[in-house]
Amino acid sequence: MVGTFFIGFVFIQWFHSLPVFLKSNWNLEEDAIGILIGASCWIIVVIEMPLIHSIEKAGKIRSYILYGIFLIGSSYLLFLLTGSFWLALIAIIIWTVGEIIFMPLNSATPINMSEKSNRGEYMSYFWMTWSAVNIVAPIVGLSFMDFFGYDAFWFFLFGLSMISLGINWVLNKRLN
Repeated sequence: MVGTFFIGFVFIQWFHSLPVFLKSNWNLEEDAIGILIGASCWIIVVIEMPLIHSIEKAGKIRSYILYGIFLIGSSYLLFLLTGSFWLALIAIIIWTVGEIIFMPLNSATPINMSEKSNRGEYMSYFWMTWSAVNIVAPIVGLSFMDFFGYDAFWFFLFGLSMISLGINWVLNKRLN
């Protein structure tokens, strides 16, 4: 749950803090930001199901969760560079591939870890974690950005994703 909370915190910034940065710091118009978010949706529609099916078929779910976490976290580091629409598009492609890999596989983790008798309990804790992320992440993320600045925020998000990666790596070792 802690690992999911940390990467969830990082994940959710794409919808709350990043648009503020793209508009105020990189001077992208709202329609350009909408195009970026729409591009993410199209990538998900086109590749998510076939990719997840092939990962499940290969039996490498836990390993790919780690890749997804790394991609989500590292996508924010591109915002340390000089801004452009095309760099933001590259970042959103990296983030989206990470999301495609991470989200469905991570959602299946409580089911895969639980016994049939306590599956509902595991899932309720999992979704309570995501509820906490949705409450805490926008407020803390935007406040952090405002207080420490954008560059510190991108490093902070990358750091949180690496902590989540470490927690999930340990879990991966225990489950294998």
